[in-house]
Amino acid sequence: MTTTASLTTGTRTWPAWAAASAGISAVLTAIGTFWSPLANYEATRTRNDFYSWLVVVGVITVGLAIAFGLAVRTASPQRADRRGLVLALVSVPLVAVFWTGLPVVFAGAGACLALSNGRPSTVGKITLLIGVLVLGVAVTAALAG
Repeated sequence: MTTTASLTTGTRTWPAWAAASAGISAVLTAIGTFWSPLANYEATRTRNDFYSWLVVVGVITVGLAIAFGLAVRTASPQRADRRGLVLALVSVPLVAVFWTGLPVVFAGAGACLALSNGRPSTVGKITLLIGVLVLGVAVTAALAG
């Protein structure tokens, strides 16, 4: 009789984290595309803006598949903190392309792994701090348009 080891994290809530990351990312990109309350310009919205936003939603979906499907879902509980930190660190340079929605996706994946084993370790706390900072920048960027 053979047994196979399961390569999942200690949390079963990663689908909820993925959904929350996708939702927050989609809302922030929609705000940046259609509203931009801090922008100081008169914008004319066209149907092309909507199509452009749908492309961004596709990019968010691909990012979710990579971050949650390949990295979060397969992380072992022993390495979840470190993998979460790597994902959070990946989200930092992605701020340069904030309009893609990817910083929130990767920061959310890092936070999911940081909290996967219950109480976060020191590495997990650093991961959460990076995630919160990236989320703050993403919100500011969305409001600025």
